[in-house]
Order: sequence, then C-alpha cells, then structure tokens
Amino acid sequence: MTVYHSLCAILSNRPITELGLLPFIPQVDDLPNDTRSFHPLMLIDSNLGVPFPCLEELLRDAHNHFHSLSSNDPELDIVTRIMLLLKPDNYTAMNTRKRLLEKESILPDKEIQLLDLMFTVPKHTKSAIAWHHRQWVHNRTHKQYLNLDHELALCDMSATRYPRNYFAWNHRHWLLETVMQNDIEAEYDRMCSWAEKNVSDYSGLHHLERVMDIHPALDWQSHRLWLDDMILRYPGHASLWQHRRFCALRSDSVAPYYDLVERVIKADDRHQKELALSFVLWLGVFGCNVGRETSKEEAYARQLKELEPIPCIYTIPRKPIA
Repeated sequence: MTVYHSLCAILSNRPITELGLLPFIPQVDDLPNDTRSFHPLMLIDSNLGVPFPCLEELLRDAHNHFHSLSSNDPELDIVTRIMLLLKPDNYTAMNTRKRLLEKESILPDKEIQLLDLMFTVPKHTKSAIAWHHRQWVHNRTHKQYLNLDHELALCDMSATRYPRNYFAWNHRHWLLETVMQNDIEAEYDRMCSWAEKNVSDYSGLHHLERVMDIHPALDWQSHRLWLDDMILRYPGHASLWQHRRFCALRSDSVAPYYDLVERVIKADDRHQKELALSFVLWLGVFGCNVGRETSKEEAYARQLKELEPIPCIYTIPRKPIA
C-alpha cells in the first residue's frame, strides 16, 4: 500500500484531531502495534504525523489522482482533503471543495472540522486562502455552524503558535464586524487580558483598538490607567507606546499622558526613556500639546538627542611599508 493510500485510509476511517509534519521518518518499532501498517505515517490515538520526506511523493500522487477523476467522482472529497491538509494554498483544490459544498456533496460542519485540523499545523495558520474559505463556508450557511467561542479559541491558538499572525487577527476582525455586536464588552476584556500576556504583539493591540472604537461605553480614563500600569510593568515595549498614541488622539485631555512621561524619564531604563520622549514629541507634532511651554518641548528634544547612540569609528590598521 502506498503512502497516499495509507493516508486516505486514515482520514476516511480514523477521527484525527491533530496533524503534524515530522522532520524524519519514524522507526516502525516506535509505532503502536495497531497502526504499524500505516508506516511511514505515524498514528498515535487521534494524532497523525506525516514525515516531511514523504511530502513530495504524497503531493505528487494526490495531484495525479485528482486529475484522473471526473467532476462528479465521490473520491474528489478525500483527494482534495489530502491536497489541502498538506498544502492549504491550493486554489484548485479549494475551489473544487466549494463546488462540492454547493452541490451538498460534503457537509459544512465537516468542512469546518477539516479547516480546524488544517490549522493544527502552525505554518498553515498563515494561509489566507484557508481563512477566506472558512468565512465563505460560514457566510454560505448564514453562520449556522459558527460557534463564537470555538472561533475565538482558534484565533487565540493561531496567534500563539504563529505570533503576529495577520490572517488570524483579520478573521477576528471579521467576527467582530459580523457576529459580535452584542459581545463588545466581553471582547474588550478578553483583549486586555490577552495583551497582558503578549505585550509586544502589535497585531493584538490593533484589534483591541478596533474594539475600543466601537465600544458604546468605554471608560477611557480607566483604560489609560491600565495602560500606564502596563508600560511601567513591562518597560521598553514600543507596542504599548504606540497604543498610547491611539489613546491620546481620542482623549479629551492629554495632561495625564505628560505625567507618566515625567515619571518615566526620571528612571534608569534608557530604551524606556527614548520611547517616552518620542511619544511626548509626537504629541507636539499632532497639536496635542496646546498650552505647553515651547521651552519644555525643546528640553524633551534635547534629552532625546542626548540618548542617541554615538556612532563607532573603526580604523583599519595599515600594513607597514616594506
């Protein structure tokens, strides 16, 4: 039995919940007795490992088999599943599955499960085609199979496994705009908690800002105090100071923002000082420092310049003249 047919048998008869790409071919003796017949694939309980050295053969066999089938062949389901699980950025396979869904040859909830399995491979969570297909399925079924808690957990998992995952955050934006109109307060709390554990992730803070923009009763003062505490607890993170700019532009008064700057520039953290001084000078550029003394702004500028690194000058020793 070829590796391709072994994979077909596993996906057709076993409930697989996690897929992994192995950098090596495992020893057959290392496999459970009841799954050794699938070697070189590694099947342990509901976890499936596909050796990277087998990928080329699997993709080639799946591609050849796909092109040998007619447009109505029921085997299109399994062959496109394999093609997408191994390489999700495959427009041909994805469009074929769309046609199968439209003809009701495959069920929408099974398609969502396939995408869940696909995203257990960290690099697959960066597939724009897969995320778009997920939204297409939900839109086509009028979100009948959309479980918000499950979708949010998937976004969290994807952003954790692949930091700054634009596509996972974009899916969360889509959820925010389509099904979370009555869940804004809870999403705000979730994102603040997430930011406390991922302070350097710009993408997560950008989503938090989207939530804040549509929050019907956001307490901006409370949020500023929370952000002040974050900046002091986690010094030197440019992402937090960038979020501070977002908050300042939407604040009625920027005086409290200066108070934290004065506190920070008296500390010893050089990088934190640079971020604070850059922020306060940015306030001046955007006209947020109305009523502030010009001399004060000039003093900030001088302090920032003093913090700039002094360029090193290297001299190349000359060889003595013979």
